[in-house]
Amino acid sequence: MAYKNLIVILVSLGIHPSVGSSTNCIPESFLFTLFKGTTGSGVFTFNDSGEFQKFTAMRYMGSGPDAKKYEWYVSALETKEMSGIKIPVRCNATWRLETGDWTWAQFEVKSYALEP
Repeated sequence: MAYKNLIVILVSLGIHPSVGSSTNCIPESFLFTLFKGTTGSGVFTFNDSGEFQKFTAMRYMGSGPDAKKYEWYVSALETKEMSGIKIPVRCNATWRLETGDWTWAQFEVKSYALEP
């Protein structure tokens, strides 16, 4: 599923050693291309140890002319070391709506491998 892979990719970019080894080296926000030229941007939040806590972006909920943009975020619920790197292994994807937060997806990373 495209969204599941996207979330893992975004989280991986936030903790991948080539991006930086401390919070001073990791960009707070960045622009990325999803597919077919679609771009997006978002903000990573890290704790004092440099571990990923949250990725936040503005996203359209739905499609068509009536679609509205809402804050959308992925938050780490649990972090473990895998392949020598601490990564978030349980995450929720949540919309921040006018009626309150709505968690529409929960993810669990079972394995993680870096490819050169």
